[in-house]
Amino acid sequence: MAEEILVDAHIREDIGKNCNRRLRMQGMIPSILYGVTDENISLSVKPRDIELILKSKRGANTLFHINMIGERTTKSTVMIKDYQIDPVKDKLIHCDFIRINLDEMVVTGVPVHVKGKPKGVIEQGGLLELVVRELEVECLPTNIPESVIIDVSEFMIGDGARMKDLELEDEKVRYTADEDLLILHVIPPKKIEEEEEEEIEGEEEDIEGEEAEGEEAEEEKPEK
Repeated sequence: MAEEILVDAHIREDIGKNCNRRLRMQGMIPSILYGVTDENISLSVKPRDIELILKSKRGANTLFHINMIGERTTKSTVMIKDYQIDPVKDKLIHCDFIRINLDEMVVTGVPVHVKGKPKGVIEQGGLLELVVRELEVECLPTNIPESVIIDVSEFMIGDGARMKDLELEDEKVRYTADEDLLILHVIPPKKIEEEEEEEIEGEEEDIEGEEAEGEEAEEEKPEK
């Protein structure tokens, strides 16, 4: 780990919706620490501590330490396993962690980032379509890359990148996807227009269907 991140977490005995609601009112969120062999532990943490990790370069793939405070204080190396955001308030409301053994391989998703702007977009009016936004890798926890960067500067319409086209910068990292998996490509303007026309036609059909249903309902009304 480039820098040691330490997050304080309080071990909790009470669980359930009412307890979780009280925790959030107190400025904390419920969480669970999962382990391969050790028992799962219910915790509570400050959402701000986790939000800072999620917004960092490695995001959920960040390795950090959980300082569990209870009858006795213990520390574990962990990663974020899962988290929930309130869709209305856009706030973190739950987070799960998983214990990490630095000597054991892990499988995790890494975001795909694009470098440059394709010539096919600038000169030919095409559109860069990102088919896969995250690629799964297998490696030791300390070797997890921040992202997979693909240079698309020379891509013309019809050009794309598949798994077999990617070069591994680190021999200690392995991609798990099929080599023929299409990650991104530059599509022609005609295809873009066809997709837009299909969407418009679909919307028109929905409107016509709603109008027809309305007319039928009017006809079925009994005379007074």
